Amino acid sequence: LVGSEMCIRDRTRGTTKGVDYLIIVTEQSWNSFDTTKRIFNLAKEMGVKNIALVLNKVKHLSLEFLKEIDSLGIKLLGKIFWDQKIESSDLGQGIKASKATLQEIKRIADMLKENV
Repeated sequence: LVGSEMCIRDRTRGTTKGVDYLIIVTEQSWNSFDTTKRIFNLAKEMGVKNIALVLNKVKHLSLEFLKEIDSLGIKLLGKIFWDQKIESSDLGQGIKASKATLQEIKRIADMLKENV
């Protein structure tokens, strides 16, 4: 699922039957969190068993935001902090990232391999 909420017609197409793991990638904003909640609840209704969250473009970690994630009951796989190198590489020269960003992405991928 990329970029939008699941819509009603997707429920009738059986699009979640083969889903092993749904990863919701969201930014740390309240609007994004509202969308995350809707996606999470729809996915549960549709029978998706493994649902997790990745925070993206984090500039500063909000304890209040983390508490809201915890209260939702969704597993937080990781936090990818805002990376100037990625933003700068969006100029057609290929994606580059800092060592810390690459390490976090690898850690998230390793966690997925263990859980799927």
